[in-house]
Amino acid sequence: MRVALAVAMTGLLIGPAMAGKDCKYAVIGYNSALDNIKVYLSRYADCLATSKGQSDCSADFQFLQRAQSGFASAVMGVQLECY
Repeated sequence: MRVALAVAMTGLLIGPAMAGKDCKYAVIGYNSALDNIKVYLSRYADCLATSKGQSDCSADFQFLQRAQSGFASAVMGVQLECY
């Protein structure tokens, strides 16, 4: 699982054939959304690891869910603008 997660977190590189202005902005948005996923996934995992039954980590999970929603939108943007 860690290998798959590491691969998924490497960011997106677009070749010169797809380097239109709108595509570049879509890729910037994608990479920003990916960074948000990394941050909130780490915070959620830290909460789970340290809660010892004192927290359900729901606030951290809600931030992760919002980051996932932003990521899904960014993926759609890349698909529309770059492919």
